[in-house]
Amino acid sequence: MVICCHVLFLSLVLPGIWASSVKHPVISLDIGRRVTYNSAGHDINVKRHERDGQVFYYHTLSRPSKLSEITVDGHYIHADLFPLEDELILSSLVYWRYDRPDMLTLNMERSQVFLWNNGNGRLVPQASTLDNYGKGDANAKVTLDVSQTRGYSAECGYMNVRVVEETNLPGYKVYRHKSRPFLLEKVTDGGWDQFGITVPCEITSAYVYKWDEKPLILRFELFNFDTISFVCLINRWVRVDIPGPGHPGRYHYMRKLLSYLNCASGESVIIQLRNTVNGHTYADKCTFPNLPTLNGASMRLKVIPMTGHLQNFKEFKHTSKGGHPFEIRRIMYDKRDVLIDVPNKPVESVSFIVKSTGNILNSAFQALLRSDLMDIIEIHSDIYEYYRCVGGLHFVKFAESNVPLRNKGEFRHIENYVLVWKDGKCVDTGLKKTKTLAL
Repeated sequence: MVICCHVLFLSLVLPGIWASSVKHPVISLDIGRRVTYNSAGHDINVKRHERDGQVFYYHTLSRPSKLSEITVDGHYIHADLFPLEDELILSSLVYWRYDRPDMLTLNMERSQVFLWNNGNGRLVPQASTLDNYGKGDANAKVTLDVSQTRGYSAECGYMNVRVVEETNLPGYKVYRHKSRPFLLEKVTDGGWDQFGITVPCEITSAYVYKWDEKPLILRFELFNFDTISFVCLINRWVRVDIPGPGHPGRYHYMRKLLSYLNCASGESVIIQLRNTVNGHTYADKCTFPNLPTLNGASMRLKVIPMTGHLQNFKEFKHTSKGGHPFEIRRIMYDKRDVLIDVPNKPVESVSFIVKSTGNILNSAFQALLRSDLMDIIEIHSDIYEYYRCVGGLHFVKFAESNVPLRNKGEFRHIENYVLVWKDGKCVDTGLKKTKTLAL
């Protein structure tokens, strides 16, 4: 009976002491719970995980809180929490053995506490789970620098950085930042603080998705195997939910999301072939479910009369208004898609080379429907790639070169092959097969 009175005293007095001096919620952590529960009016989300046969439950708080007590199915269990009274709890990882909570980790603001249930109504302090990950301050919060492409020193010790493969995301680079598990202080990009990123629990790896070295997505892998992701919108990071690596819809979702982010940052565009007026500018709208509709990059059209062997042609050259490289999201004529296998890399310009009749340019649509098949799309990236119209709105690649092709004889087409040119000379006469395009 004396023990029961003692328990009642602690559970009533401690919340009163802390609640009077802070504005944060004061919660009771119930390590016996296996489903989401409510404490002091705040939901604590509980998820079950398994690792190497070990079962554990991850308790995530809806917001940082003061911890008044720890219970098991509502029954008080003794733990010395006074050393933590100046810290807020962010989350807890509870290991189960023999169908009862055996050990737990408290992820606090500045520290991590590892406790063991000795079976006698007490939680005994043990070494932190961070202790085995090398040198560095185990309690320090880490500044993650997304500009880094090689390893660098961090508060937790050494942060290893390497490029990982995402075979379904050609053109994008993914950098993995990995060290011993750490808590996040802030994210910077070469010293510039990135705002809006808060991860309230321990991180094992951070993945930075980039296009042309510009960060677009940050994905954090957590100690409990959950993930938290953020996307960069107008120089601010926004939390999003991204399907996990094993999800069947992940590839489609990631391609659409990255394309939207590139569009919003002015890096991804839709080329509109219908435009034929010299000096015309146009822009696209960037849309994605549950994210704001934004304006994309402005594109500029320049009409260039061609000379020499191509004097009966005109070049309609599309470049970004700011002169920076971009990703081709789609090529269209009005509301119709052009069927073309565009390169997955930064592009400098896209030119539509169309034959004129009597110095009067046919409309782009009429030109596409002609049977002489002399309409060409030139895409300039690190090389020049050439695509010929083979009917309707279907273009296939037939040549590539290190310099622009401007001789009519260089535009010959061998079906199903790509001719390779260097400095005006053909150096490969058909060893490089084109990809088959699905109609």
